Amino acid sequence: MKKLSILFAVGVMALFSCGATSLQADTAPMLPHGTDKGEITAVNTNSHTFTLREGKKEFSMSYDDKTQFVESGRTVQATAMTKGEKAKVQFVEHEPGKPTATKVDLHPAHHS
Repeated sequence: MKKLSILFAVGVMALFSCGATSLQADTAPMLPHGTDKGEITAVNTNSHTFTLREGKKEFSMSYDDKTQFVESGRTVQATAMTKGEKAKVQFVEHEPGKPTATKVDLHPAHHS
């Protein structure tokens, strides 16, 4: 009877450890992410950064070769960003306080 209890306990532990392993493999860690809107106040294509002002807050954001830039429904290059342009930016933080844009929807300033 004692052997049966031990075998049962070992079997249950094996089932739980397999389940935990597959659960860990199915869930990737979530990175902090969000969306901001504002006006582009600076663009530096050499360092792959731009500054976005939302109200009185200004913050710098980087972009990389995976960042998607869209203007009027068309994909454009990062060089399409200009100072004074409105933008909606989706981002992720690989490091705290260092957001990287994943998508930038550009809205050109309309001049009257």
